[in-house]
Amino acid sequence: MSRRTIGYFVLGSTLLVALMLLSAATIARSGPLLQGEATAQQMTVESAINQRLTQTADAVLMTQAPTLTAAIEATIETGMQQTQTAEAAYPLTVTAEYLAFEATVSAGVIQTQEAIIAATAAYESAPPIPQPVEPMTGSNRYAVERLATLTGHTGEVRQLYFNADGTRLASYGRDETVRVWEFAKGTNTLTLPVNDYVYRLAFNTDSTLLAAATRGDAVYVWDANTGVILHLLAHADADFVTFQDDGTLVSTSWDLRITWDVRTGEALAVQELEEGDAAAEEEPECAYTRSPWDSDLRAYSDYEEAAEGEEYQPCTSLLLRDYGSDNGARNIGSHRDSVYALRFSPDGRWLASGDDSGVIMLWG
Repeated sequence: MSRRTIGYFVLGSTLLVALMLLSAATIARSGPLLQGEATAQQMTVESAINQRLTQTADAVLMTQAPTLTAAIEATIETGMQQTQTAEAAYPLTVTAEYLAFEATVSAGVIQTQEAIIAATAAYESAPPIPQPVEPMTGSNRYAVERLATLTGHTGEVRQLYFNADGTRLASYGRDETVRVWEFAKGTNTLTLPVNDYVYRLAFNTDSTLLAAATRGDAVYVWDANTGVILHLLAHADADFVTFQDDGTLVSTSWDLRITWDVRTGEALAVQELEEGDAAAEEEPECAYTRSPWDSDLRAYSDYEEAAEGEEYQPCTSLLLRDYGSDNGARNIGSHRDSVYALRFSPDGRWLASGDDSGVIMLWG
């Protein structure tokens, strides 16, 4: 049994301890279960189990899978001791309702463990994505090809952002989710709900934090490994966000530039800007991006003539052009739907493209 699988069993055990604590604490407060109370508690536990199973579907495929650490062992040990103490202090009245309640808990844990095992097997059997060795340049652009297709978004992809070492990608789609992908096997490791249009995504330098500037009243800051929201920073209509080398976060809107301490969520500095136009959510005219590795290399989506009898689709072709040599553009491939999101990785090895059907392609 692999260390990753052991970690998943620990995750299931932790869930069991948590649910046992819930039942023990409830009984400790109210004494023996009465008719009706058990049914209500059973529904509460069923809801918690279903929510956990939903989260498991996204969480178990993470590259940084849970492992058997001393911290997890200590948490389980503490939970078991607290449960035993509660049971000793408040003897349980075994009724049909409580037995059904306990069976629901056990069934939920078994389902969770089965889902974890199946997802682990699927992840470990998935073929790896070929990893590009060299950055794209004007001279090698004719060797660039599609390496992977990432599916999961159900709405138009509008933002893409790589982490510093080009091993992870964050994407925003009009399905109101931000997703994080890892490039070992192209796995969607996190799916983060966001209720506002996202103008910009950014990882910090060590890829532990992810931020989003939105059309709403807040800048989101997540733990990039667990998906937990750490802060909702009050900045209306922020259209740009970036992490500084000192670890602070800067968000800007048409009228303000705010520097944040991401440890506390406090604003360190607020600078008023000259009035300008607020960012618009209008459809862009295709997509365009410049390589950070080779400033002469540009990637863009462009119009493609439709075959006879087919519906015309704008911005489906992807092209690479070396503006240093100006010897023409190379068509590296195409999407089935319009591409309005393009981005190179910081090291220039990857190019990501996202289309209106929610499909993301990786090129290298």
